[in-house]
Amino acid sequence: MRHDSTAIEGDTAAATPRPQLPASSVGLGTQTEPQWATAQTVSAARPESADRSDEMTGEGTADSSGSIAEWVAAVAHEMRTVQTSIGGFAELMAGDELDDAEKPAVATLISDQASEMTALIDDLMTVALVKARRLPVRLVRVSPIIIAEELESVSRAFRGAAISLDVEGQTRDVFVDLSRLKQIVRGLLTNALKYGGPRIEVRFRADADHAAISVIDDGRGVPHQDRERIFLPNERAHTGPGLGLGLSVARQLAAAMGGRIHYKDAQPGAAFVLELGVPAEGSQKRWDVPAEVVDGLQAKLIDLDREGALQTLNGLSMGYSLAAIADSTIAPVMRQLGDAWERGEVTVAQEHHASAVLSEWLAAVAPRYAARHEPPVVCACVPGNDHEMGLALAATVLMEAGLPVRYLGRGLPVADIVSAVDQVGARFVLTSVAMASQRAGLASLVEACTQRGVTVIFGGQGVDGPIRGLQATYLGNRVFGLPERLAGLV
Repeated sequence: MRHDSTAIEGDTAAATPRPQLPASSVGLGTQTEPQWATAQTVSAARPESADRSDEMTGEGTADSSGSIAEWVAAVAHEMRTVQTSIGGFAELMAGDELDDAEKPAVATLISDQASEMTALIDDLMTVALVKARRLPVRLVRVSPIIIAEELESVSRAFRGAAISLDVEGQTRDVFVDLSRLKQIVRGLLTNALKYGGPRIEVRFRADADHAAISVIDDGRGVPHQDRERIFLPNERAHTGPGLGLGLSVARQLAAAMGGRIHYKDAQPGAAFVLELGVPAEGSQKRWDVPAEVVDGLQAKLIDLDREGALQTLNGLSMGYSLAAIADSTIAPVMRQLGDAWERGEVTVAQEHHASAVLSEWLAAVAPRYAARHEPPVVCACVPGNDHEMGLALAATVLMEAGLPVRYLGRGLPVADIVSAVDQVGARFVLTSVAMASQRAGLASLVEACTQRGVTVIFGGQGVDGPIRGLQATYLGNRVFGLPERLAGLV
């Protein structure tokens, strides 16, 4: 599909001089703390941003301006400039100088200036949230068709700009936060209008292995020595208005979504390329995590290095499916830590820290996935089982596959689990058995669910295979293939 709009009507207020006016967001059954599924934002340190923390979090912002006072003054100047324009246009609207035919055009200018103010505030808020490690990002699986529609909508907001949209290849969905994606593209378009040539193209490609959005202009381009510097706060390759936040914010947002932004020569002109995450399907993500990575994660957990452990996990998520991370990394790490505790080699505090960090990571990962509209899977430990890490991993793997999940957690009475099953109309219950003594609770749960036509799937360290006479499906101690197994049962 190709959209050629030699002039998609758009807002050029950010790119044109302002008129002079008067002032006026494992195995089932491994030990954990009950913290899973509590976070609602992805706030952990991310692999790409971690290496550039001073550049991306804004911690170097004041220094690059000379002082905090100078930085605040620059922000205030930018906001006051826009506010002055809005005030001046409002005065014109309120006065007698305009006739009725002229007022709609002035109202449009006020709207444009308000949009510019909103974009500036969004960038400032992003810098603050990144610095506080509380940047909210919700990654969902999005069709390329929807992304193309959003790109066209963002482009049309730049009234009067000559922006063309070129879309090819719509074979794979993409993991994005649509609101953050639009913020990035708005920033790249604003940058192109300020510093590029008169013609701008937004190009979107999505195929089996790769998805990218490019904003291309026919301007002067960026000198080779400045092509990384321009992604730092307060830095520009050319002189002009603005705080120099746009590209640094765009890169940070891209990293938060598991993507990246880089500069590329357009010959002539400049291209800023946003590469996006493509969901794993089948074998397109690797399975075996290298042993040195697993050992490194365990060492960071024992050293109480929360940030380092989260960085490792986030890095793994870029190249491995969640099932691979669960089965080949988290499960063995937790087993090894448990064994080390029994030998007296690690403390209870170190083991609890490991569980807390892994739970935090899962809680941050879970909101990324959009669920299909179908009866949910209820996930709950059997009565007496307080070790929910394995269940949490399995539940998140189901979410990654697009299955709706209702996570109840650890140690619930059978009556409460069944009540939840009835409430949401579930067809499946996924449960974890940590010790052999909990099998009686499993039998009671299976009996109650069978009466309702609900299938129970179980696993964990407390069982080593199917249980004779039990009308339930044995999962085992690996979560690989769990979504496919549920599909087979349907």
